[in-house]
Amino acid sequence: MNFLNLRKISFYSFYKTCYIKKMALRKNVKTLILGSSHGDYAWIPDKDEFNFCLASQDLYYSYQLYHKYVKFLPNLKKIILFFSVFSPGFELDKCPEKERCMVYDALFNIPPKTCFYETNPYKNILLRVFTWFKFQKIILFFRNYRGKCLDLEGKAVLRQDTANLEDRVQNALKHNKRNQTGFDYIKKLIAETNEYKQELIIILSPVHSKYKEIVDKAIHFNCESPLLESAKFKVIDGYRLGCLSDDCFWDFDHLRPEGAKQFTAAVRKEININDFIS
Repeated sequence: MNFLNLRKISFYSFYKTCYIKKMALRKNVKTLILGSSHGDYAWIPDKDEFNFCLASQDLYYSYQLYHKYVKFLPNLKKIILFFSVFSPGFELDKCPEKERCMVYDALFNIPPKTCFYETNPYKNILLRVFTWFKFQKIILFFRNYRGKCLDLEGKAVLRQDTANLEDRVQNALKHNKRNQTGFDYIKKLIAETNEYKQELIIILSPVHSKYKEIVDKAIHFNCESPLLESAKFKVIDGYRLGCLSDDCFWDFDHLRPEGAKQFTAAVRKEININDFIS
C-alpha cells in the first residue's frame, strides 16, 4: 500500500521516533530526561522515568518540550537535562539537519526559532503514521516503553574504526564557537522548574577519551566551570566521570548498550536514585 510507504519520506526514522515518544509519554512520569542523541543513547529509563531525548534536540527544543508538557505531568519532580560541553551553541535551525524542525512543528506544534519554510509536508502525514502504527500493532509496545533509545541495540558493533574522529570533533566544535544563545533556555528552564518546585539536574554528556583529548586542546568556549559552579541546579560531570572505558562507546560520543547501563547506574548513584539498572 503506497500510502503506508513512509520510508520514502525524508527524516522518516526521526519522525517515527518522535511519534512513538509522544504517544508513549504518560502523566504518571516523575522524572523527565531531555537532550540530544547523547542523552538518548546514554540514559536507560527505569520506572516513573521517561527519556524524551531526541536526535539533534538543542536547548531551545529541550525547554519547549518541557514547557509544553509540564502542565500535563502532575507527578513530575525531577528534570534531567543532557548538555554537551563541546557544542553548547548548537542550534537545530542553523544546521544541515534543520528539516527536523518541521517534525517538531508537525508533531509537537513547536515552531523553529526562525522559520525557513512556507509549507510543512510533515503536517500532512500524521494520519498515515497513525494508520501505519495501528496496522503494525505497535500501540501494544507503548505499555512498557519509557523512551529508551530505539536504535541502541543496533549499535552493539563498534563504529570507531570507520568514524573519522578528527572530523567528528571539529564538526562539534563549530557549535562551540557560536553565540551561546542556548543558555537563555537553561535560564528559562531554571525559572520554571523553581516555579513548579522541581529539581533540575544537568548531566554533562560523556565522550570517548580520544574525543575528549582533542576537545580539551581545541575548545573555544569552556562552559564546564560556570555550570559546575552554579548553585541553581545540580550538575553531574559525565564528561569526566571515570566509570566508562573506551569500549563503552559505539562511536566516539554515543554509548553502546552496556556503556549506557554503566553510565546510568553511576549517575543514579551520584544523584541518590536507588532504582539501579540491573
